[in-house]
Amino acid sequence: MQASLRQIAAGVIPAMLFLAGCATGPATDGPGSYGGRPAKAMNVGFINLMPAQLTYYHLGITVFGTSEQQLQPPVSVPGHIQELVEADAPWGHTTFLPTPSGLPDPGVDIARIGWSNRYIKEPYLASITGACTDELDLIVVLQSTERQYFDLRNRHLPGYGLFDTPRFTGRWGAVYGNFEALAVACGTQQQVMRLDDSGYREIKDYQAPGDADSVTTEQLMFVAPPLKALAADFVRELIDEVMRIPG
Repeated sequence: MQASLRQIAAGVIPAMLFLAGCATGPATDGPGSYGGRPAKAMNVGFINLMPAQLTYYHLGITVFGTSEQQLQPPVSVPGHIQELVEADAPWGHTTFLPTPSGLPDPGVDIARIGWSNRYIKEPYLASITGACTDELDLIVVLQSTERQYFDLRNRHLPGYGLFDTPRFTGRWGAVYGNFEALAVACGTQQQVMRLDDSGYREIKDYQAPGDADSVTTEQLMFVAPPLKALAADFVRELIDEVMRIPG
């Protein structure tokens, strides 16, 4: 007996849909690709102005119990970011440049607020473009910023570090990071990208590292995993933004 048209359609249509799904499935990375896009044949230089120290900000019940101090972290955030960029960058060549003369020490903001964005201040822009060579297509400056966290008691927190405060159930703590990348095209010597990546990770079952005024690096070992995770989030966004730059 010949199959009816309805029976044929019942078998053919799902097969066609399956094949169409295979043909239009999600883009995957292959050799020389990133997110399904061809890797860029460009050379990128990085200037790493991330501060080496973290900020431990303890918000007390009163202003007299509030403290802020700079401490040596249990992990090098600038070094970890550099390792991630060098390992994952999907472009021609990556170079971490020495800090050009004329730029401030790490942790000092080099950008100003424009009408709708943040732009490298003119004296610093000249120092950055002066680091361009014939081999470099782009220079990316990595730095930390300051952000106001409304859900962290409306505090302005600089750089990256640990924030804690007393609550009815005991102390509450979070590791935060404020990272920024500013890119300058060597060809035009103009800023072509700005990435702001800020956020925090709450620490479950938080235990204060000790007296807020005498915390040691050894007592801060628990901040290393969340700090590295925040840095990895920043690098993923950074690579994606660099790949979006035209040219």
